[in-house]
Amino acid sequence: MSVRAQTMLMLVVLLGAIVPIRSAVAGGQAPQPLKRANAQDSSGQPPSGNSANGKKVFHEHCEMCHEAESTADKVGPGLKGLSHKAAHKLPSGKEHRDHSAATIREQIEDGSGTMPPQKGALSEQEIQDLIAYLQTL
Repeated sequence: MSVRAQTMLMLVVLLGAIVPIRSAVAGGQAPQPLKRANAQDSSGQPPSGNSANGKKVFHEHCEMCHEAESTADKVGPGLKGLSHKAAHKLPSGKEHRDHSAATIREQIEDGSGTMPPQKGALSEQEIQDLIAYLQTL
């Protein structure tokens, strides 16, 4: 991994932890506890995603490493057409047979290679919203 990629990864990890806390403190609010990744809404179903909100989540947490409007690599791969990508193996050896919501969720939550896991950094609703947005690319 290049020095630039390592530096970007460190910034992503640090900013992912600091930005939500700074935002809450600056607004005079205490940081809210994060929802569990398998949280359900009052109907017992996982919350559905909102792609407009997901776009905001993407810009706050993902665009420093991923392109939304291109397939070109940045630190991570470009995500345009993600839902239509063919099966492939990641550099880590992990196989993505499809790019279903479940596969996208697993990648977001667990990360791989240079992508840090986002489980715990994003709420369940933010993950649902992000998946909804990524499926529109």
